[in-house]
Amino acid sequence: MEIGVFLRRDIQNFSQLVTYVREIEKLTYESIWMDDHLIGFQPDYKQPYFECFTSLSALGSNTSKIRLGVLVSCYKFRHPLLTSKIVATLDHITNGRISLGLGACWYQKDFSALGIKKAPLDRRINELKEYIELLKLYWASATKGEFSYDGTYFKVKNGFQAPSPIQKPHPPLIIGGNTLRLHEMAAKMEAEINIDATILPTYKDAVSLAEKSLYHIKEKGYDSKKVSFSLFTPLTLLDTETDVDFYKKTFNGNVTGIIGTITQIGEILEEFKNSSLPWTRLIIIPWGKKEPIEVLKELKKI
Repeated sequence: MEIGVFLRRDIQNFSQLVTYVREIEKLTYESIWMDDHLIGFQPDYKQPYFECFTSLSALGSNTSKIRLGVLVSCYKFRHPLLTSKIVATLDHITNGRISLGLGACWYQKDFSALGIKKAPLDRRINELKEYIELLKLYWASATKGEFSYDGTYFKVKNGFQAPSPIQKPHPPLIIGGNTLRLHEMAAKMEAEINIDATILPTYKDAVSLAEKSLYHIKEKGYDSKKVSFSLFTPLTLLDTETDVDFYKKTFNGNVTGIIGTITQIGEILEEFKNSSLPWTRLIIIPWGKKEPIEVLKELKKI
């Protein structure tokens, strides 16, 4: 199981972001991740917010080994042809180090900014399924030739995109979300399932959801051996067990992610590594008062 790092949104100077990512790479973390939003979040939703694909292009040019990913991209922002072209180009820029996460688009301010209506979740999941099918067709078209696609939501004639990505048959796909319908669709698409612990009480609830998801996928007749999970989670490193207890009481037990001393966090990471569930990686966002890079350095001592 690998550990990736989600880049905090409060780094608003790009040169500082480059320095931070280079330090993460030196610490030999497996990957870095950015999300895909047009508008920031409350309380200061007008804060600067770097566009993810442009940023990953620059970060890829300033690194050599670390994997770079989007967690997750909203399919409504770009036609699948454009996304396939962007990701294929990024795959060449990074020499095969790009991963693409996709989601069903939840943030209302993004829809409002674009002046489009937010459809019900079931429809968004169905649209996302067609979107992913088209991505795969576009990525394959450079070698297999033009294609046509007659879906409910997307229709394409003489579809074509070149160059092909470096990674074959295409860059790794991750589908993010906590609903079983999305997980089932991910199994059908043979994509990694990313569970979001930021909206769950604790990381243990994410583990329970993964167990429930795997059972659901098996019941639907998909090959469970092809299923893999990743977890997006805040990680709060504290100095003492007393600090941990105080932190949890301060928030009345309403805390998310992984919280503990370095020893406790080490035990939690060991739980994931030894789990019977197919966890591929934890994508952590260093939380709390400690500087993110200091947290990442401490974790490497485990």
